[in-house]
Amino acid sequence: MPNLFSVSEADNLNWEDNSVETILSFETLEHLQNPKKALQEYYRVCQKNIILTVPNCEITAGMDKSKLIYSHWQDRTHVQFFNMSTIINMVQSVGFKVVKKDYINQIYLDHLIREAFNLSGLIGKSIRKLLSMKQKRHYYLTCLIVAQKN
Repeated sequence: MPNLFSVSEADNLNWEDNSVETILSFETLEHLQNPKKALQEYYRVCQKNIILTVPNCEITAGMDKSKLIYSHWQDRTHVQFFNMSTIINMVQSVGFKVVKKDYINQIYLDHLIREAFNLSGLIGKSIRKLLSMKQKRHYYLTCLIVAQKN
C-alpha cells in the first residue's frame, strides 16, 4: 500500500487543503527554523484536530540556581525552545483552538536525591515515600497540546 504514506517538509506539505482529519506532530517543531509556518501548513491540511508535543523548556528559579537543565537545551538539533505558554500562543496564532493542554513525562527527583546522598535500602525507600508525599512542585519533560480547527 504505497499510497498510504508520503514524506514532505513540515512547512511545505504536499497534501490538499482539509485532506487529513487529524495531524500528529510529536517532537518536531523544536527542530524547525520556522515552526509557525509548519503550524500554518498543519492548519491548512487539517480537517479537525492536531495533537502535538514539544519539549518543555521552562527553567524554574530552583533549576537555574542549582544549574540543572533539561537535556533539550543541549540537543544541537533543537533550534526552538518552548514552554507551555509559548506553544499555546503559537498554536492559537494560526487559528487552532486549544482544547487540552497537559504536561507529560514527569521527572522524579527521588532517584537524584538518593544518588546524591548515597541512600539505599530502608532509608532510600523512606526518602522516596517522604518525597512523594511532600513534593509541591513537579517537573515535566514534555508539553502536550490537543487543538481543534476553528
